[in-house]
Amino acid sequence: MYLNTETTTTLALLLLIGFGSFYLYWFFSISEKIDLLYQKKSTGDQWYVNRVFHSKLFGALSMGVLPFLVLEGLNINPLSEIEMGLTIKSNKLPFAIYCVIGYSLLWVPFAYFQSKSPKHQKHFPQIRTKQWDKIIFTKAISGWVIYLVGYELLFRSLLLFPFVSILGPTLGVTLNTSLYSAAHLPKGIGETTGSIIVGLFFGYVAIETEMILPVIIMHWVMSISNLIFTLKHHPDIKL
Repeated sequence: MYLNTETTTTLALLLLIGFGSFYLYWFFSISEKIDLLYQKKSTGDQWYVNRVFHSKLFGALSMGVLPFLVLEGLNINPLSEIEMGLTIKSNKLPFAIYCVIGYSLLWVPFAYFQSKSPKHQKHFPQIRTKQWDKIIFTKAISGWVIYLVGYELLFRSLLLFPFVSILGPTLGVTLNTSLYSAAHLPKGIGETTGSIIVGLFFGYVAIETEMILPVIIMHWVMSISNLIFTLKHHPDIKL
C-alpha cells in the first residue's frame, strides 16, 4: 500500500463523486414534490408504477453513468490505469458460475420464507399498487434489471477496484462494505446488517473473478426473487 498526495486526492474524489451520485438518486426517489407531480399526471395508483420505474431509470443514470462522466470532465479516469471489473475474464468464468449458483441456492429459499413476513410485506414490493397486470410486472422487473447495473457500476466497480488497487484487498473490500452498508441505513437495522454480509461476499467475488458481472447477476437473483415471492404471498396484492 502506497499513499501520496495524488492517490489520496483521487480516492477522496471517488468517494465524493460516488456518494454524491448516490444521494442524488436517493433524494430524487424520496422527494414528496416529485410524488405530487406524478400524482397530478395519473389516476389511482398508476402514478406509483411510473414513479418507481422512473426512479430506477434515474438511479441507473445517476450512479452508473454520471460518476464516469464527471471523472472524464475532471480528466481523472481510473479506467485507463486500473482494472475496473468491466470486461469478461474467460479463465474466471467457472468460479464465477459456481458463486452465482451457490448464492442462488442459498438466497432463493430464504427469500421465499422471508416474503411471508408481514414486516417484510410492509416495505415490499416497492410498487404499492394493489392490482398488478403484465405491464406493471414487466416495469417492475425491467426497472430492477436496469437499476442494478448502474448500482453495481458504482459500488462494485468505481468504489471497489481503485481502492483495492491502492489499499489492498482487505482494506479495499472492508471500506467498500462500509459504504455499501451505510447506503442501507435508511432501510433499518435488518437490511443494514444483512448488507454487511452480502457486501463482503459481493466484494470478494468481484475481486476474485475480476468482474462485476457475477455480482450483478447475484443482485438480480436477490431482487427479482424477492419481488416474485412477495407478490405471491402479499395478502393485499392481486396479480
